[in-house]
Amino acid sequence: SSEDNEEETLEDLRDSVADIPFEKLAAINEQSNVPRPKSSARSETSSSSHDKKRLNKNRPSEMSSKFPVPRHRDVVSTSTKEVRDPRFESLCGDFDENAFMKSYAFLKEVKQGEAEALKKQLARTKNKEEKGKLKTELKNLELEIKQDEVKEVKKKEKTEQRKKETELVSKGKKPFYMKKAESKKQELIKKYKQLQESGRLDSYLVKRRKKHATKDHRLVPYA
Repeated sequence: SSEDNEEETLEDLRDSVADIPFEKLAAINEQSNVPRPKSSARSETSSSSHDKKRLNKNRPSEMSSKFPVPRHRDVVSTSTKEVRDPRFESLCGDFDENAFMKSYAFLKEVKQGEAEALKKQLARTKNKEEKGKLKTELKNLELEIKQDEVKEVKKKEKTEQRKKETELVSKGKKPFYMKKAESKKQELIKKYKQLQESGRLDSYLVKRRKKHATKDHRLVPYA
């Protein structure tokens, strides 16, 4: 039969090729290889993807059904805005606290003026809701002014301490760098003395005890 003849010819070919070295077989294979034309389906899809255009600009672009549709697709191409934080950008320069404080020193007067205006407005208003809002606003503003004053005092103390240390180093003393714990301790001693002089030490200690008591009470496990 024809099938038996084909099998015999294949076996003969295998036997004849078995003795030929691999290098010669590879060379023959390279010589016999002819560049094959690409499949029509692929060429059609590639050309169609390039040639596909919208007949009308208001219509959506035609997509091929041979590829799965992605979950997130850009229907309209939009320019993405790059958000930059000037605090962490080298392009915006280095932050100089002294220069910042000098350039925005006028804010202290502005805040004080706002506080005075709020006090006058509070005295004129009779509505309870408005009075409550103005009181909270005034309290927050006064607290902000107080915090700014404390920051200024601390900064002045630091600068004075540095000046003293530089003078002593120039005279031959070893440089001394105060630790954070030590500086905090000195701040607390200074605060204690100020409260004692003003006569507000007892009320401050009572408030502090209440604060610590509420903290401890939160940690107590309930039955």
